[in-house]
Amino acid sequence: MKRERITEIAEILDKRGKLTLEQLEEYFPNVSQMTLRRDLFQLEEEGKIIRVRGGAMSVREVQKTSGEPYTKKTTMHTDEKIVIAQKAAELIDEGATLFLDGGTTALYLAKEMPDRPYNVLTNGLAVATELAKKKNVVVNLLGGQLIKENLATASAFSSLYFTDTNFEIAIISAAAFTLENGFSCSSQVEAELLRVVCKKAKFLYMMLDSSKIGKIKPYTFARAEDINVLITDDVFPEGLKDDFKAKNQGEFYYCSTKGQKCHSDVTYPSDKDIYFVFGKESHGLPEPLLKDNYDRCIRIPMLGFVRSLNLSNSVAVIVYEALRQMNYPDLTNQGQLTGRLD
Repeated sequence: MKRERITEIAEILDKRGKLTLEQLEEYFPNVSQMTLRRDLFQLEEEGKIIRVRGGAMSVREVQKTSGEPYTKKTTMHTDEKIVIAQKAAELIDEGATLFLDGGTTALYLAKEMPDRPYNVLTNGLAVATELAKKKNVVVNLLGGQLIKENLATASAFSSLYFTDTNFEIAIISAAAFTLENGFSCSSQVEAELLRVVCKKAKFLYMMLDSSKIGKIKPYTFARAEDINVLITDDVFPEGLKDDFKAKNQGEFYYCSTKGQKCHSDVTYPSDKDIYFVFGKESHGLPEPLLKDNYDRCIRIPMLGFVRSLNLSNSVAVIVYEALRQMNYPDLTNQGQLTGRLD
């Protein structure tokens, strides 16, 4: 009975491409959601489906826009990639212009991003295809040589393309990382593209599941000190944390695959000592005092960070006031900034 049900689920997914748990419950009204979840776990272990947030999709659906190597990678370390992608999605402001690479974690991020106004530049074919399903997302696909390993494009003319192209953040899913060699990839032409992207972006977010740590690919495109945000899983090696932080004072998020919220090691000032730094500009703190008080500043590169912080009302109001004085376009009311405001 169980095997027949699992086989039927696989067949339905092959026909439909993707289903939510709620839709599966309609097919199997006498089966509990917990049992259906276990069935999906088993099918994923058999390599027949890929679990996504709230449901699953058929491997054949991915293969329509992928190849065997890429499809195989999408089924590895799925839980880690999903929670990392979910956190990254939280940190993207509505209306933002951003770059996404073609990695499999970036594909999960494309699935997790809400259907809101975003302008996305990407060199990932599967990423672009996934984003194209969202009516409010503008997708710009870069041309060039096709890199079959991750279904990404890259060109020697990338620097020319980006000369007059602007975006606030670049979100890259790293394939390999060591402290000595930095973040690396397998393709020289893609590494050149990513170097241009890293320099062009105002803020660089790196998505890195722990399976990539200790690996080295031929071409380095960024180093620890280059990034503003690291989003990883909660088995990030403890010894590496201190070494990484010695090179980088940015934000670090450690995401749990066990249903717990992502946590950060960053601590923030008390209400009475609050100052605010938006990107590289200071607000609420006279410039001459900035150097002496920089350790008492909150560094918030994007509004997504404000939403993700557990700020008290008084702190949030100060942050809001600083943004309001800048005429920041995303602020139409205080409620958009943080749920803790009255």
